Amino acid sequence: MAQNEAAAMKPASETRPMTVNEALRLMAGTFVLVGLVLGYVVNPWWHLLVVFVALNQIQSAFTKWCPAMAVLKWFGLPG
Repeated sequence: MAQNEAAAMKPASETRPMTVNEALRLMAGTFVLVGLVLGYVVNPWWHLLVVFVALNQIQSAFTKWCPAMAVLKWFGLPG
């Protein structure tokens, strides 16, 4: 087996730590799914969480800054 094939078979978590951008995407996706489920099961007002996440992503696309990035960097994730 070639060395490249062996590296490709390893999960990403074994090859390098999660970066801030990857963690940010994971966090946003999780909040969207949680907001949708809670809005369907508990109360439709939870859909505002999805709106908040969407507006935050739009804002960060233009400013290249997101409040959650500072928190994730504080937790020690590499930039």
